[in-house]
Amino acid sequence: MEQDKRGRLMKGAWVMMSAASVAALAVAACQARSSSDPSQATELTASEAARCQGLTGQRLGGATVEAAQAQKKGFKIGKGLSRKAPTAFCHVQATGSSGPGSKIRIEIFLPPHWNGKLFGVGGGGLSGGLSGSSAFIAPELARGYAGVANDAGHQDDKSVAWALNAPAIEDFGFKANHQALLAAKAVMAAYYGRPADRSYFFGCSNGGRDALMLAQRWPTDYDGIVAGAPAADWTRLTSTFLFNHRLLEETPGAEKLGSKFELIREAAVRQCDTLDGVADGVLENPLACRFDPAQLQCKDGDKTSKCLTPGEVQVVRAFYQGPRSKDGQSVYPGYPPGSEYGKSIIPIQGWGNWNVKGPQAGFALSKAYYSAMVAGDLGWNPASFDLDRDYPKARQKTGAALDADNPDLRPFADHGGKLILFHGWEDPAIPAQATINYYSAVSERTGAQADTSVRLFMAPGMSHCMFGHGPDVFDPVAAIDGWVSSGKPPETIIASKMSSNIAQALGRPTKTVRTRPLCAWPKVAHYNGTGSTDEARNFTCVAPTPPSA
Repeated sequence: MEQDKRGRLMKGAWVMMSAASVAALAVAACQARSSSDPSQATELTASEAARCQGLTGQRLGGATVEAAQAQKKGFKIGKGLSRKAPTAFCHVQATGSSGPGSKIRIEIFLPPHWNGKLFGVGGGGLSGGLSGSSAFIAPELARGYAGVANDAGHQDDKSVAWALNAPAIEDFGFKANHQALLAAKAVMAAYYGRPADRSYFFGCSNGGRDALMLAQRWPTDYDGIVAGAPAADWTRLTSTFLFNHRLLEETPGAEKLGSKFELIREAAVRQCDTLDGVADGVLENPLACRFDPAQLQCKDGDKTSKCLTPGEVQVVRAFYQGPRSKDGQSVYPGYPPGSEYGKSIIPIQGWGNWNVKGPQAGFALSKAYYSAMVAGDLGWNPASFDLDRDYPKARQKTGAALDADNPDLRPFADHGGKLILFHGWEDPAIPAQATINYYSAVSERTGAQADTSVRLFMAPGMSHCMFGHGPDVFDPVAAIDGWVSSGKPPETIIASKMSSNIAQALGRPTKTVRTRPLCAWPKVAHYNGTGSTDEARNFTCVAPTPPSA
């Protein structure tokens, strides 16, 4: 009975982990080089293999190398949705520690044609990077990057009993990626005979929180960091999921809301789609859309499947607004119009899969977090959740370890660090406004340095880390490398929409059907009025449109 309860507890956490893994694969597929690239060696030379195996047993960067093996091209990297390595490489498995009670499993990937740079990846959900995000490293090996990932201080399991351990919470929160970086730099220096020239880090979702933790707490670790859809305010986010769940459970007449999301999204898009100059089913800037779901409220004689009950209107308004305390104070931003979705086989898309039906990933993740890390009781009942009582408790107990909300990035900027933030406007898991709020706080606290060290790119139509109605595939590694190398911040990033999201994620053949510029916030892309609306060159980044009536 207890085992079954723990299995259900982790269901949403596994979904969130998989979302980050798929996101990594999608972007990775965009970056992969052709098999004719000369840097893609089939196997290591005898001397390279011997040098690799010679790392075994060494103590480097505070970690012990448990195994170091030469792997051939095609070796699978990552678990679950893995990727085949496009080149041979030296595969290092090491164990590090941040202190008593800590055990961090680290994997380091060393290609034969090294470009002098290190590439680290974060995790997703309650998982570290070894469970899937490490697959993001695969295409970067072909570019010459060495890679590093770690398990965030715990092995993935259907039980969250690991989170009852304070050292494991801190490793998951902010320590593990730092320890992995120290180990990776030392291993690279030993293997290649020289230190890395530059180091970059990428993460989305909880990996985005990982990324911000590095910028905030370890400002000299990485030269460039990319944080996508960051779960930065972890305690607020998880509290929001539980708040939304109780709202749905306790609002009379909202029982069938999960079947009406497409109805809601269609109405919102119909009202605001052309604000960017083109009707394409995507809201370029949802902040300019003042959509009220009350316009869909049922009238006498209406079929309730084609309209909203008063209870459903209440819930949708609350989702747009975000949770508020009993005295009316905002706890966390709400979701924007356009993020509702309808039916989807992809679990990272739509309010339904995160909040209402299906895996209810957000609820399950938050239940796991609150039970283990806040209540210290795996049998904790989420029906007892009270926002005004439990959110402050969660923040007091785990906020210091888990919340990556410090806007003072001056130490990171002083080091010369560059940070790219990105977030999809259709994200149904982490409200896009949360990242805008963090960016604004950074700009205010960091001051003039923010202009030369931080950029935010909002992605219209992108769901959680990837997928969605709009262009969602772009190359963040090239963007951050170009910025660090040239010193010139990117003002636009070209994103593509592929003919098949699933094929793209699996690295199978697909084609580009639309491109669009992602603009440095607060600018948005506006159609020039001529040329194909599926080509980025026909759009210009301009100041945002005022909100609609």
